[in-house]
Order: sequence, then C-alpha cells, then structure tokens
Amino acid sequence: MKNRILIIIMMLSFLSLLTAQSSLDETLEDLSGAAAESYVGPIVSAFGASLNSGWFHKVPKAKLFNLDIELGLVYMGSFFGKGDETFNVDGSFRFTESQARDIVRNSEEVILDNLEQDEPEVFEALVEALVMEVYELNIHGPTIIGPEDENIFVEFPDNQPLHVNVNGIDFDYILDARSIELPVGGQLENLSHMPMIAPQLGIGTIYGTKLYTRYMTLDLTSIGKYEYFGIGIQHNPKVYIPFPIPVDFSASFFMQDLKLGEYVSAKATVYGINVSRTIGPGFLNVTPYAGLMFESSKMKFKYEYQVSGQEIDVE
Repeated sequence: MKNRILIIIMMLSFLSLLTAQSSLDETLEDLSGAAAESYVGPIVSAFGASLNSGWFHKVPKAKLFNLDIELGLVYMGSFFGKGDETFNVDGSFRFTESQARDIVRNSEEVILDNLEQDEPEVFEALVEALVMEVYELNIHGPTIIGPEDENIFVEFPDNQPLHVNVNGIDFDYILDARSIELPVGGQLENLSHMPMIAPQLGIGTIYGTKLYTRYMTLDLTSIGKYEYFGIGIQHNPKVYIPFPIPVDFSASFFMQDLKLGEYVSAKATVYGINVSRTIGPGFLNVTPYAGLMFESSKMKFKYEYQVSGQEIDVE
C-alpha cells in the first residue's frame, strides 16, 4: 500500500518529466556547455523556487507545551513565463562523430577531392580533428518547456580551418559556413508550471517551537533513485514575553536536499520572520499570515556527453 501511495505522489509531481525522460537523455547528448544550461534553465529555476514553498501556514502558539500535529501532502508550484520558452546563447560546442563525418563529407573541398574513398586516412584525421575542437558558436531555439515542433539550431561560422598531419604530410581544409538543425525541441511544451508534491509532518509545540520534516524516496527504473528530505523549525518568542501582543510572530528556518538519479541534485534554504493571527471560534476560525523570507537554492543538472568514445561530464 505504501509503495502505491508513493507512486501516485510521484505521478502527480513528475508526470510530464517522466513521460519525456526517454528522449531527454538523447536531447542532452546533442547539447553542451552554456546551451545545455539554458535549455534546462527554466526547470532548474522553478525547481529551486518550489522547494522553498509550502512549509507553514500559521505561527506556533506561544505556549510552553501544546499538542499540535499536522500530517499531509504539500503541493508546491512555480509558474513559467513566456520568456522561458526560448534561448539564444553564444557558447562552446563539440560536434559528435556522426555530425563531424557529415560535415567533412559534405565539405566542397572534400567532395572535389573524393577524399573519403581516395584518402581514408586523411578523411578520418579530419573527422577526429573536428570532433576534438571546441568551437564558439551561436545556439538558439526552444528550451525544455518550449514548442515541441521547433528545433534547436547551431550557427557554425565560415572560414573554420582544420589542420591535420597524416604520415608527416600536412593537410589544411576550410569548412563551409552552415546552420545545423539538431533534432531537439521542447520536451514539456504543455507544462505551465513546475509541480511538486511532498508528504509533510509538523510537530509542536514546545516552548513556542514547532518542527517540520518532509521525506520521500522511490526507485525509478528509467531514471534512478529519487530522494527528497527537508527539515525546518519555527519559534514564537512570545512565549518569553510577559505582556500581551495582538499577533503571533516567529523566526523560521527550513532546508532541503533533493536528488534525482544521476541527473539532478538540489539544495535549498529559506529563513525569515512570519506573522499570523487566528480569527473566529473553534473550527470556523481562519488564520491569515504573512512573512518576510530570504531564499537561496543551488541545483546541479549533470549529464555525460559522448564525444568520439570519450565521456565528458557537464554540470
């Protein structure tokens, strides 16, 4: 029963991400450096904002001891803006071996020389040289939440020389200017916001203090292990104040840690001051609250980019 509940929670939180995961691996292999960061940027930013949300809805009572236990599911979400759907960066790029072969094979000089058949050693040397080079290019197109029917383009400038030496003989070729369309579009076009759901437990109150914790773990075959843990505290200093104050207020601190397979790791912290006041009798009461919070989050999106048999880690 427990596993079924966790599966339902995960489906609600990451349904769009899971359905796109099979193509996400291939997507990231076609990008590198600043382009990859820009491509997943909207998800990374929204993820951090969501982690710091939903911790509390009122201030603990200013009592030495008061039994106050809350258990439930907390829903968090951060909305995306229109500007998050596309990106345009000037950054570094490495061609894959298959892309390098196509470029060299279709170069005007190579076509005239029929190099692939007449001088295979030279042809392979040119391919290897192109694969190993890091070029400064313009890369633009949809982000991971952009249009699915649009692809990312790599604008490759002209007059890029390739210098190779085969058996002591130097060969120089100039590559043609070209615009390469990668088979990479938006993976989550219909995702309007970044959803998260987590089970949360709150226990109080001792000397005006209440503790909170969130925890979830699940093995996902296609991605890896999902682990999420959070802990926090609220303290109401009114417990030490001998005269009445019309509102409750507290100092708060919360921290979280999240890992998703080998792809994502995130840490977030939030602290600040909260104010609330309960109005109305019994179960008919309402508790408006407000707060001034300072948030920070750090997230790593890691993948391995395959270049001519070599694995390159990108974070």
